[in-house]
Amino acid sequence: MKKLIIVLMVMLSLTACGGASVEKDNAKEEKVTKEEKIDYEEIAKKALENEHEHVWEFTGFSERHPHEATYKCSCGATKLTNETIADFDMKGIDFSEEHPHYLLRECSICKQQFIDESIKKEIKWFLDGYEKEHPHYAIIKCSECDYTKVEKNIPTKMKLLVVGYEKEHPHKAIIKCNKCDYSYVEQNGTAFDTGVCKLEVDKDNYDVAHPHFLFERCTYEGCLYDKKTNTMADWTWDDGVCSICGGAKDVLYNIENNKAIITGIINNNSEKIIIPNIIEGYPVKIIRNNAFQDSSIKAIKIPDSVVLIEEFAFENCSNLGKLEIGNSIQEIRDLAFENCKLNEIRINSSVAPIIGFNSFGMNAEEIVIYIHINSVGYDLVEWERYHIEYFDE
Repeated sequence: MKKLIIVLMVMLSLTACGGASVEKDNAKEEKVTKEEKIDYEEIAKKALENEHEHVWEFTGFSERHPHEATYKCSCGATKLTNETIADFDMKGIDFSEEHPHYLLRECSICKQQFIDESIKKEIKWFLDGYEKEHPHYAIIKCSECDYTKVEKNIPTKMKLLVVGYEKEHPHKAIIKCNKCDYSYVEQNGTAFDTGVCKLEVDKDNYDVAHPHFLFERCTYEGCLYDKKTNTMADWTWDDGVCSICGGAKDVLYNIENNKAIITGIINNNSEKIIIPNIIEGYPVKIIRNNAFQDSSIKAIKIPDSVVLIEEFAFENCSNLGKLEIGNSIQEIRDLAFENCKLNEIRINSSVAPIIGFNSFGMNAEEIVIYIHINSVGYDLVEWERYHIEYFDE
């Protein structure tokens, strides 16, 4: 019982201490808030006392030119105004050190200096030499300082001499100054004017591209200059190719892997064309698909060099009635002559080429095919649709 009483007393003591501490903190906070409130009231009171209409008194001019007036109120406030400007003058004291020697003025108040470009000091120029580089204009120097400038109206006495011509045509004259190493190429005259070189027509060489315009070449030793003339070389068409370059007259082509491949026709309205055996020295081996599509040809001879005619090569050649095929043909792909009006075909190959069911179009019953009597392979099923006639030549 005695121990219980002691415990209760200790607990009551701690509770009392805690309560006293809380009351003490609250009192301290209340005191701080009161002091702050008092400070704010003092500040507001002073602010109201300072609210008044300023009375400005002139106190002087600002340090910076052109010297605006400064004013101050008894409360300590200041202001700057450019409505009142000091009475000052800009006294001329000397000329600027840098050419062209304008008058230097100084403010009577702030002592700042300004250049008056409206007043120049009288100076003289004297000749101090010439430029190192052509055309040697005179260098003149100021009589009052080290300032110099180039005067282009006083060139030195010099001569320009022709010392040679350009190595490459058109042989413009090389001009050199007699006063220095300066030289330049004269663009307004050429060596032609002096007879040093001339152009002659070269009849042995032609433009790379047909129709072969002639060239004029320079006679000057070592010069490779030439120019194309308006005169064309004299050539002929031999079996559909040019006698000079070997280019084809009627057909378009590519050169691939040392063979010529026909890709098109130059004029679709041509009724008769020649497919050469050789173009630019290469054998014609293939006729590409769509090469003669929609053309107006009435008859065509496939040269002995051709081994393949691709599909649709002669599609829609509605006027094409006669066809001759060379002796090297190996394959005529299906639909190669789709929508043509073939009625007569001569095949010179002694071995029947591979053909499709409709290689010669849909009108097989109207087509007569002539083959050599010693040919083989034309008895295969794909040829049974056609009327075969044999010839012995």
